[in-house]
Order: sequence, then structure tokens, then C-alpha cells
Amino acid sequence: MAIAHVAMPIAAWQYFDYWIPDGLDVVRGDAVRARLGHRRSVGVVVSVDASSDFADRVQPIDALAGIARLPEDLMAMADFVSAYYQAPIGLAHGIYDEGERAIIAGRFAAEDEARRLAESTSIRPEAAAPVLAAAKSTPLAHSVRIAEVARRQDITLLDLFRAVGVGEELTPEAVVSTELELKYEGYFERERVQADKLRRMGAFALDPALPYAEMRSLSFEARQKLAAIRPITLAQAASVPGVSPTDLQNLVIEIEKRRRDAVTMSVTEPR
Repeated sequence: MAIAHVAMPIAAWQYFDYWIPDGLDVVRGDAVRARLGHRRSVGVVVSVDASSDFADRVQPIDALAGIARLPEDLMAMADFVSAYYQAPIGLAHGIYDEGERAIIAGRFAAEDEARRLAESTSIRPEAAAPVLAAAKSTPLAHSVRIAEVARRQDITLLDLFRAVGVGEELTPEAVVSTELELKYEGYFERERVQADKLRRMGAFALDPALPYAEMRSLSFEARQKLAAIRPITLAQAASVPGVSPTDLQNLVIEIEKRRRDAVTMSVTEPR
């Protein structure tokens, strides 16, 4: 029984498993209709597997949603965007209705407010002492911004807000997301850079007729795989197993060289 892992339009980070009925052709990027709790909803297939850890509770996909399949470069982009915003992957695909988008916009606004409070509010040593002692963390020598203390391991932003009496109106989920941003902002920044890189790669078109076999700067495996799959963007080429970052860099160089050669030939040809 084939299983589809589906991103559904709810405020949760996990995927949901559905079994694929016989005769229904479902692959990564397809929008499908399926039951979610007591209602039917539309989700996006993230991957297809042979089994599920929840086999006894898996429900079937009802049907394809009648929406064009999302291309691989957009799916890959959504993975990074979802990780960056700490939001369900469905948001990046625009499958939410107005009410659901309003809920998520409210959550983002709450996270922005939590970040503003953390970076603008100072905490005194005596106020931070109980929180730091409980986590066996070094006491403060002087007042510092809450954001700085929240970057310590085992210190929660929620406890720090409570210690100084701010952020009572914020949801715990918004505060936790902000805490993760503070603690792991170096990692998230790398993800943002990668997302931007992937966006540019998605705009770099590849001619389906490219003579990969002639591109000796690419590895043998990369030449074989690209010749067989014929990706239409650099982002799709990046998702091909066996194609390394060095292969991608050399592929761009090969393409640019061919473009320059073509321009030179058109200029020098007799008229």
C-alpha cells in the first residue's frame, strides 16, 4: 500500500499520512483532497512512501484537487521557507483560505511583537536569578536585554517574560518560535541564504537539449543522471541524486561559456 505524506493547512509542523487508492496517480507536488478530522481539506503531497508508522489509522486520499502539480523547484523552495518561518509547508504553496491566512498572519504578528519585546526589554540580575538558578546557568552581573539571556541553553523566553511581567498577551507558541529564532539564528540565517540561492536557481533555465555528455567538467555520474532526467531549471538539477554542488557550479560555467560562444559566432559570421 503506497502512502502519501501530505502537508495540510493547519497550524502544525508535521505531515499527515494517507494511503493512495489503486488507480490514483499521486506524486510529490500534487494537491489532493482528504479528510482532516471532521472536515475535508486540500493538502500538498510532500513525498510518497511504501509504509506508515500509523498504518492502523491512515485514511485514504479522496481525489486529486484539480490544481496543477507544483514543480520541484517550488517544492524545494517551500521546504526552506517553511523551516525559516516555522510554519506549515502548506503556507508556502498558498493553499490556505482567507480565514486560515488571517490566523497565520496573526501568529506572525505575535512573533514580531515577541521579538521586539525580547530585544527592547532589559532584565535585572535579581529578576533573572530564579530562572537562571533553576537552569544552573551563570547569574547576571548587570542588567541585559532579554534576548541575550534567551540565547542561553535551557533558558526559556517565556520564563524571562514572566520574570519581568511582559508579554502576557502573547501565545506560548509565538514566544517559543521567537525563542528558537534567538537561539538558532545562525542556523536560520544559513537557511535563508540557501532559500535565496534556491530561488535564483529556480530562475536559471536549462535547455532540455543540453549536451551533458560533452560537459567533461561534470562528474561521470552527473552527466549520466542529467542526460537521463533532463531538468529544466538549475534547482531541479540540484535535486538530482549524484549531482554535487561542484557539478552545479561547473554546469553554470559550461552553459555560460556556450552562450558566449554562440554570441561570438553570431557576431563573426559573414552577412
